[in-house]
Amino acid sequence: MACPPEDISITDLAAYLLTSSSPRLLVGVVGAPGAGKSAVSSHLVAEINRRTSADTAILVPLDGFHYTRHYLDTQMPDPVKAKRYRGAHWTFDKDAFSKCLGRLKGDDDVDCPEFDHRVHDPEEGKIIVRKNHRIVVVEGLWVFYPPWGLADEFDVKVLVRASEENRQERLLVMSLEESKALKKPLCGDIWITTNQMEI
Repeated sequence: MACPPEDISITDLAAYLLTSSSPRLLVGVVGAPGAGKSAVSSHLVAEINRRTSADTAILVPLDGFHYTRHYLDTQMPDPVKAKRYRGAHWTFDKDAFSKCLGRLKGDDDVDCPEFDHRVHDPEEGKIIVRKNHRIVVVEGLWVFYPPWGLADEFDVKVLVRASEENRQERLLVMSLEESKALKKPLCGDIWITTNQMEI
């Protein structure tokens, strides 16, 4: 596969990925909080499947690899801090994520966890990557985090960019949605502050 242009639309990226002859292609999607990683990844998977009229691509979000709330309560030195900063790199099970990526590089069926927003915890085996899924899109803030050393596991790396204004607007909407789901008062400033990569 030749390298795609630096700036590329979702439709053109889908077409580019479909030129691969690899039995399974791992595509990593990253971006700052509120940049639109999830939306871009979902649209990319939908566009690939539309073009092939088949279940060719599947999305595996990093969110599924959050430590459970029980783990944060029982295994973290400061459970209150761990829950407040949930979403920081150290609140993810990096080892489980790494093992899953290793399995995804094969062509066997792979069970992956998915974050269930109703219970606010990941559930094992909710996403099943099957042999027909030639393109696996993995999205998340920490997918290429240098200390994890997993960036080279991906065949294609995508960075989603957005203006600061658009990011803050999306973060506010996300914070409102989370606040309603958890039935708690909105603390947008706290939510935005605790989702920065510097944590």
